[in-house]
Amino acid sequence: MQINIYIYFLLPFSMIYGSDSLPVLAVKIIDNMLNDTNGLILEAIRERTLAGLSAARARGRVGGRPPVMDTNKIAMAKSMMADKSISVKDICKAFGVSKSTLYKYLSEDKKA
Repeated sequence: MQINIYIYFLLPFSMIYGSDSLPVLAVKIIDNMLNDTNGLILEAIRERTLAGLSAARARGRVGGRPPVMDTNKIAMAKSMMADKSISVKDICKAFGVSKSTLYKYLSEDKKA
């Protein structure tokens, strides 16, 4: 019986079923097999990526973009924000950051 199955997969479907269209069950079986294979491949890629990241962390390598403002700049920005004569636009221009970045760092400082 197993030999017949292999022969059926080697023959064109039009010779087996008499038409060019695949039966619905065959399409579902093939689709499920391809989806399962795709899922396994994606999971293997994810595992290898996570293993590489953890190995890099063990060597002392940390990914990501370096922070724009350190604690000294944040403290200066807070003191400048307290002074109402300096606009937010001028503070951003002095530190070379956008308004959203400035507010992000100031809100992080409040949380900590």
